[in-house]
Amino acid sequence: MFLKAWHEGRLTVRWVPEEEAATEGLFPDESCILTAAGPAPLGRMVPGDRIWRCGGRPLPVLGIERRMLRPEPLGDPRGWPVRLAEDALGRALPARALLLSPNQQVLPGGAATPIPAIALVDGCRILQRPPELPVPVTRLLLAEAALVQVEGLLVMAARRPALLASDPLSEGRPRGVSRDAASG
Repeated sequence: MFLKAWHEGRLTVRWVPEEEAATEGLFPDESCILTAAGPAPLGRMVPGDRIWRCGGRPLPVLGIERRMLRPEPLGDPRGWPVRLAEDALGRALPARALLLSPNQQVLPGGAATPIPAIALVDGCRILQRPPELPVPVTRLLLAEAALVQVEGLLVMAARRPALLASDPLSEGRPRGVSRDAASG
């Protein structure tokens, strides 16, 4: 959306991303996602790979967004990632420790609908805090939203919004889109 503001007697207009949190849908590169060929580290995914999704045929990855999640710009506690310890939600759920966005939708065992990761914080095995070191993270750009399996845990992978009608990824063809952002 465009944000209009008066500053020192002048009207300024700038583009501000809509409600998407900076860490939404980002997973650490070393986390394994279930693909059509078996588990694979997210950091090695490329456009065209097919990921497993709950209740449907494998879904192609249209593009990849990579960035570095740094502790410094996460001063606001509401934006801190949620850290799930290994086995925090049951045996092998998650299979290894996992960082999630506070608003990342998760389907813990026994739940009927996905809930935000922040609702799982228990102060013991599930904590909300900034990472101690920079963490390389990956976001998969998909044609539709789907429940996917990351470290054995079902999480919602959001549909990639089309930026423009002429956006080549909006047509559903795998293309290599890789954005490296130094900021998190």
